[in-house]
Amino acid sequence: MVRRGNENVTRIVIARGGGMFTLLGVAAVVAATLYIVHFGPTLHPFAPNVHKTSDVRPTVLHAIQSADQLVTADRQVDQEITKTASSRLPGSTETLTYMAVYDVKAGVDLSRITENDITIHGDTVRIVLPPPYIVSQALDAEKSHVVSRSTGPTAFIGGASKDLLDTVLREAEMRANTETLADGRLLNAAQENATSDLTRLLNNAGIKNVVFVSTPAPTPPSHVGPVPVTPTSDSQP
Repeated sequence: MVRRGNENVTRIVIARGGGMFTLLGVAAVVAATLYIVHFGPTLHPFAPNVHKTSDVRPTVLHAIQSADQLVTADRQVDQEITKTASSRLPGSTETLTYMAVYDVKAGVDLSRITENDITIHGDTVRIVLPPPYIVSQALDAEKSHVVSRSTGPTAFIGGASKDLLDTVLREAEMRANTETLADGRLLNAAQENATSDLTRLLNNAGIKNVVFVSTPAPTPPSHVGPVPVTPTSDSQP
């Protein structure tokens, strides 16, 4: 039995590495570089015989890689799971219904863009974005809770058994991951955030016409991205 809760998508940008440029600073650097590429080391852009035709892809790539960003979007996903455990003792059964709430984050790694992903058509720059992937999926221990628990007369004494709770959490984690990939809204939000950031970066650098091509994420239930998806903490009822 699966129930989805409200899914509010927010936007987060995580910068990685030391000495990080701001988007505005990177835009200023790439704008100056594009000026030199097209006009040469002159203060007068209309001086005779200084205009050059050159491949600006390395300059665009340098701007993107200097920003060095993992652009993300996140939301909460809840899964209500019911499981039953029993032993060889007569009546020693336990049924547990648990609401597991996960903070799921998806992202697009801009550092994976290569020169081959950039093409120039006149004054238009076309960029193929890397596929989005699930960056992390963490159990919210404060919001996760037992919905109901029923036992037989000789069932486990105390709270829900750890083995049964572990089984419930494993299934909830798998379903949250699979349904996030299948739904696609969180992955699309991460792509939209990446598009917005790159557009602003390149526009500030003087490149006004930018076209993006999205790469779809792998078909679920495959886990994608370099970061394994595991709960950060267990919740005990």
